Amino acid sequence: MNLFLFDAWSRSISSRSKLVFVGPSGDEDYAKELKKKVNESGKSDRVIFTGWVSDEDYKHWLGVATVGVQLRMRSRGETSASLFDCFANGVPVIVNSHGDMTDFPEDIVYKLKGKPSISELAEALQLLTDNSDLRSNLKAKAIKYLINRHSPVDCAKQYFSAIEGFYSHNHYNLPLKITRLSDSNIFQTENELDHFINALLKTCLPSFRTKTIYIDVSEISRGDIRTGIQRVVRNILRAFAENNVGYNGLRIEPVYTTQNANQYFCAGAFLSRFLGLPYTLDDKPIEPKTGDIFLGLDLQPTLTPRRKKLLMEMDARGVRIQFVVYDILPLTHREYFSPGVYNHFFSWFETISLFEKLLCISETTKKEVERFLKVFFPERMKRIKLRSFLLGNEITETDASKGQPKEAESIRRLMKENNLFATVGTIEPRKGHKELLKVFDLLWNKGETAAIVFIGKIGWEVDGLIKEIRKNKMFGNRLFWLDSCSDEFLLEVYKKASGLLVSSLAEGYSLPIVESQNFGMPVFARGIPVFREIGSVYENITFYEGDEPEDVANQFLEWKSSLKARNHHEKKGSKTICWKKATKDLQKIIID
Repeated sequence: MNLFLFDAWSRSISSRSKLVFVGPSGDEDYAKELKKKVNESGKSDRVIFTGWVSDEDYKHWLGVATVGVQLRMRSRGETSASLFDCFANGVPVIVNSHGDMTDFPEDIVYKLKGKPSISELAEALQLLTDNSDLRSNLKAKAIKYLINRHSPVDCAKQYFSAIEGFYSHNHYNLPLKITRLSDSNIFQTENELDHFINALLKTCLPSFRTKTIYIDVSEISRGDIRTGIQRVVRNILRAFAENNVGYNGLRIEPVYTTQNANQYFCAGAFLSRFLGLPYTLDDKPIEPKTGDIFLGLDLQPTLTPRRKKLLMEMDARGVRIQFVVYDILPLTHREYFSPGVYNHFFSWFETISLFEKLLCISETTKKEVERFLKVFFPERMKRIKLRSFLLGNEITETDASKGQPKEAESIRRLMKENNLFATVGTIEPRKGHKELLKVFDLLWNKGETAAIVFIGKIGWEVDGLIKEIRKNKMFGNRLFWLDSCSDEFLLEVYKKASGLLVSSLAEGYSLPIVESQNFGMPVFARGIPVFREIGSVYENITFYEGDEPEDVANQFLEWKSSLKARNHHEKKGSKTICWKKATKDLQKIIID
């Protein structure tokens, strides 16, 4: 009712007073209308809009005010805090008889009818401004009213009595009610009461425990095959636990589900192994409450759709459901995957996009997700939140695997000669290994002595490529493949090899690129969007274009000639983003 107040003030005391609107604007359109009217009235020099004010400034305005005005048009039963602030600071107040203000005694406020006219408010403003005795009387009685009726101690006692009464009275005694239900014959089978109590626990009872983030580790808990995704899962899970130690932290609970269990369990046994605890924690069903968060950190394209109904039930109970999206390549580049993968991934994506938030590991992946949603689930775009976050690249020693491949000495000799280049990643069609092999065959035929090592497990649809690698005339001399390389030896390659070659045709991110930057390793990468996005963060990346072996070979030679012999002690251009920092940023996005 600020427009109404301005009109009344303009007709009464505007020539001898100032009108101050204290606080933020609220409704922007309404605020614009009010300010426009003020500016057009010729009285803008006597009207102040403070905007948001600090506690100190708020007390200042209460201290200099002659009259306060608190008017309401619509009420949801609330009590005006600013009205009580006026009482406490000795500011007489004009109110209208609406909502909670109807019940105030008329000797502590100057009360108008529920829908007063402009002239009635104008008269009230003039009367209170001119009549100092009336103001003093209202002030004294308002303060006395506060002391007698609204002291914090008295209010707390009343709340205490009411709360105690709620559950001590038989009508609200929940255990007693359940006993009576049990004694009646309403439950027809033995486990119906159990089902009822479980439903009751999910819907009715409040929880005073710390808010929990349930982190799905269903894949890694049953077997860690040490892929890039599982490396991310391990690092983020550990950082979540470390970041939330202490009184102010969230409760972090790794969970899992199985093919046949229609519920999620605390991953106690897995956590015991993961953290090296001296005892084994129990695996027990989770009991999520309103305000908790479920984070799908592990990639589970087959299990997650099976838990769709359960996740929707959790969502309906106020649990915030969010999923990390590493990529949606089986949906956008299905030509690189085995038959049937598209259908599994589509079912997974249809499930996870039902919920609050998708957390993408790159801005490129986020854009792909947005495009896919617009085509297949456009109605979900208004509700779902899409966010991206930056992964860490820190290489931790905590659970790093150890060991040396049999080819270690040959590879070390080539690294010492500054003549070895590495490509890291699962051997699969979209990674570009076949193209790189053609490029190096071309170079070797021209007398080039550069060597290459493929580091990565065998994937799918690459049987022919594996045969080509093993039968190549340079295999074991200038061409190597380490299908079970330890983390220990991988770090040695990152530190000492001449460069990293990344020829993927499509990716959601690239851990090899970012991990290599801990050591300032030069990178020669295909210029796809996600690699260029990574290049905006890390500086040692040179991009190439095209897919013809001759073109790529020429670009490679130009890049190779620009490299200086690596001194791994210098780590030129190196950059490390620790997992604790990356996870702290992720947690802010999750909670937001």
